[in-house]
Amino acid sequence: MRFGYDLGSTGNNPLTTTGPHFSLDDDGHGSPLYASLDTLWATGALDGKIEAQILVVGSYAYVVTRGGTFYKLDADTGAIVDTYAIGSPSSCTPHIVSGVAYFGCDGGVFHAVDVSTMTAVWTQSDSGDPCICHAVVVAGSSRVWYGTTGGKLIARATSNGALVHSDSFSIGVTTPQGPLAYYSTGGLILIPTSSGVQGYEESTGDLAQIFASRALAHGAAWQAADWGQDVLCFVAEDHFGYAYDLATGDRIWHDFQTGDLQSPVGMDIATGGSGLVAIGTRNYSIQPHQGDGGRMQWKHDSFVQSSAIVAGFAICNGILGYVYPSTNGRLELIKLDGPPGGHGPDWKFGTSTGVQGGTSSANKGRICCPTFIRGRVYWGADDKIARCFE
Repeated sequence: MRFGYDLGSTGNNPLTTTGPHFSLDDDGHGSPLYASLDTLWATGALDGKIEAQILVVGSYAYVVTRGGTFYKLDADTGAIVDTYAIGSPSSCTPHIVSGVAYFGCDGGVFHAVDVSTMTAVWTQSDSGDPCICHAVVVAGSSRVWYGTTGGKLIARATSNGALVHSDSFSIGVTTPQGPLAYYSTGGLILIPTSSGVQGYEESTGDLAQIFASRALAHGAAWQAADWGQDVLCFVAEDHFGYAYDLATGDRIWHDFQTGDLQSPVGMDIATGGSGLVAIGTRNYSIQPHQGDGGRMQWKHDSFVQSSAIVAGFAICNGILGYVYPSTNGRLELIKLDGPPGGHGPDWKFGTSTGVQGGTSSANKGRICCPTFIRGRVYWGADDKIARCFE
């Protein structure tokens, strides 16, 4: 389990079981009973803001905080089961594989933690070069990859943390923004940089492909489309959303937005999907695009202006979940199979003054997005509280 559910960082969870509020209709899309979607539990204030996506594995929910703690919660009650001291703030969504969580922190230490005992398997320092503040990715079974604020791409052995590869990005030295992805078909580690998304050979660490943008890219997400292409999508601060053919490197489409873009996209273009690429803008709008041609399907504006979309998306059974951060602090769910245009949230939590009406309680994390799983929605916020809705 990792950011966006899969190695492609799509935000699309097609395998979740359904609950009473996420029953399936004849089209296979969600028919949630939004009116009765209630808070199942809410923790007390944890030790810091929650800017990483909450991961649910088995009976437990795992939360990383800016207070420097990795929490293991009971997924049914929210009770704290155990903790692990990170030692410094973290916004990094872990990748949990075979019972081990891999993540970095602001202090430049990378952690591998056994989630059954919540003890370190190993830790490694990057000589004061802080680890990526976003999502890491385990490629295959032997290497974990991440970027640093010093502009390096690093691979370590999952078994003992030994350094396998370390090199500076070939274009720019900007901190990678948003999650990495792993293109398993082509063996590429996809990482956003100051001039687009770069693809590095998983086997050697060599730069193999550049998928260009004209400004800093945010996130990298890919999915095998039902029309036969492996499609990479991302957005950039040049106001464009991009789609590339991963196999050929050819650009499929790009589309201009009035606001610059700083949110990882959400994708549902696989067989049986809705052909959707969800894009959020800094001028407070959600703009789903068609996956094959890039045409905007509809637009939903926030009720509160200056509420930028900078968190990632979650998609499940035809439901789109997202967060309005800045001064808004609101979690919203929207049904995707309604008529085009005029979309508004079918369910929301929080108000224009922040979560639960509190001041300055908005969620400003770049990748903090909701998690759909087993008919529930898990979400953390700047008020330091993790919540589960059902």
